[in-house]
Amino acid sequence: MNKNKLFWGIFAVMMLGTIFLRVWNHHDWLFFKWDQGRDCALLAEAVNNGPSELPLLGPRATKVGNDYLHLGPAYYYFQYLPAGILHSTDPAAFAYFDLIISILTIPLLFVFCRLYFSPRHSLMITGLYSFSFLVVQYSRFAWNPNSVPFLMLLTFYGMLRFAQSKKLKDQIKWLSLGAFGFSMASQFHFYAFFALIGISGIFFLYHFDLFKIKKLGTNLKKVLTKNILITFGTAIAVIVLTYTPMIVSELKTDFSNSKNFLGAFTEKAREDKTFGQKLTRNFREQAKAYFLITTSFEHRSGNKSDPIPITFGLFSMALGIFLSIYFYRKEKNPTKKNFLFLIPVWISFFFLLTITTSYGLRPRYFVPVFPVPFIIIGLFLIWLDQKFPKKALFLTSLIVFTILILNLYGIKQWFTEIKLSQTKAIPTERTLILQKDDGITLGQFQRAVNYILKNSQGDHVLLWTKAEYKQPLKYLLEQARPGVDWDFIAKEKELFGQQDIFAINTTTGGYKSVKKTIKEFSKLKSTVQFGQIVVMQLKIDSSSIPKPKPTKEISSDASSKTERLFWKDVL
Repeated sequence: MNKNKLFWGIFAVMMLGTIFLRVWNHHDWLFFKWDQGRDCALLAEAVNNGPSELPLLGPRATKVGNDYLHLGPAYYYFQYLPAGILHSTDPAAFAYFDLIISILTIPLLFVFCRLYFSPRHSLMITGLYSFSFLVVQYSRFAWNPNSVPFLMLLTFYGMLRFAQSKKLKDQIKWLSLGAFGFSMASQFHFYAFFALIGISGIFFLYHFDLFKIKKLGTNLKKVLTKNILITFGTAIAVIVLTYTPMIVSELKTDFSNSKNFLGAFTEKAREDKTFGQKLTRNFREQAKAYFLITTSFEHRSGNKSDPIPITFGLFSMALGIFLSIYFYRKEKNPTKKNFLFLIPVWISFFFLLTITTSYGLRPRYFVPVFPVPFIIIGLFLIWLDQKFPKKALFLTSLIVFTILILNLYGIKQWFTEIKLSQTKAIPTERTLILQKDDGITLGQFQRAVNYILKNSQGDHVLLWTKAEYKQPLKYLLEQARPGVDWDFIAKEKELFGQQDIFAINTTTGGYKSVKKTIKEFSKLKSTVQFGQIVVMQLKIDSSSIPKPKPTKEISSDASSKTERLFWKDVL
């Protein structure tokens, strides 16, 4: 009884630590970039005017010709829920979904691990995942890939529970749960979509013994029973139901998104690289990702082919496949055998999936395998228990403690950077999730916006900033003072007849990086710094600006673009 209390006491402490690392300074330290500003602007309409303003398609995935391929809208709907309940258009309200799901992933991972591991090993795996530096980073802002680990686990948990169930109602319940996880994950991220199709397809071929070609006809007859057809029919119905918005959109737009989906394959192909080059690069990128997820560190500066992370990562992947097969051959419990079968398929299929895009991989592409390195560690700890029973406790404690310290150190470094960046310009190196690490957070943007609001006059205010900051600043300004025309200039002729302009830039870029034509026709009045960002108020010399000649309005080529539909358009 005392051991049981101690176990759940440790679990409770772990959960409290998990929550603390995700909610501490959540609002001010929130990443709020172009994607987040775009999504907030879209969802704010639904918060203010009702759910009929929700779209039928989700975030952009990639550009295809002159159009865009879109994900499903499920992520937007989940973002809308907390914001709608609170009736808040604050960017933090739209990020609450990712925050909540990142916390719920912890108990789900524990329950998932319990299908094979002991409570002690499950707790170790879950604890290491909870405090993983990269996992914590992805929990602290709103982005459609962020909740994929939860949905991957939900899908696989439903599949494994279905496979062990004997009663029809249990089979329907668990496979429907897995189908729901699959449907949501596939709408959150295309890598999750392809990974789940492949992994679940291989799992069901294995579960129903359909790999045996000679007995395929006999085995198919066993599969095509009334109960199985009802179960899979219900699961398919769950997927169709949750895909209803996309289906409606496709019917209304002549299947435009489906055409873009097919077109994306040719758009993304890199014909300048051979298959061998892509395969070699994929080994490198996969290994580095496993090392980063596990330890919080990338390659050493200036050494993208650093042998330390590559060796560790490749060893980790190979170890996971080897130990899964090793324990599978000894295992008698069908549920545990299914679990062990799933792990190498998860590792291997995702590796195969990323070969063709290996030269464009970023940390976000690996969200479908975030739990995998820690499950591999769990398998290794079991092996240590069996091979070195007398030293296992010491070795296990050393491994777990080392990994935990490495990640907590990484988190501490990152938090220190964010804290300092709120008030001063500093180099930022620990934000590894975004393509451009500028150290700018919502808190800094908000303070810059408050300054502009305080010092701006009239119903038309002119601004300039870099493209990546335009959308978040525009959103914050319009939400704070919707009656003002916040106009971000693109050409010098737009300065004509104006008095002042606010230029917003990084502190390191400052005035010297402001657009040349703006500096040519203006004088700097004031400069105020807000950490990594600076706001400059400039006086425009209108007399020196040539009067713009009237130009003919050029109509944009909208024929190749598909307009996004909203529920109000079809209801």
